[in-house]
Amino acid sequence: MNKQDLIDKGYKHVCTQNSESKIELWAKFNGYKDTIVYLYYIPKMDMVLEQTRQVISYTQLDMMAQMRDEMRTDFVKLNIEYDKENIWQ
Repeated sequence: MNKQDLIDKGYKHVCTQNSESKIELWAKFNGYKDTIVYLYYIPKMDMVLEQTRQVISYTQLDMMAQMRDEMRTDFVKLNIEYDKENIWQ
């Protein structure tokens, strides 16, 4: 699947990794309740990494966002080390 296939199938670009490869995250609701399917796309090769296809419910995604928000203060206060090549914008 290439970028045009993603667009034609209703996927939306969510964010891009700041790595050299600029991998992109694309997602869409898959039609079953609140389930979202997401996958990664490599622009340099104009192809989707099919093995990365994952499914998550919107409510679980919301829960993870709440956890991120709750942990943010400790993340900054404790100066947690992280992979600076793995930032998504």
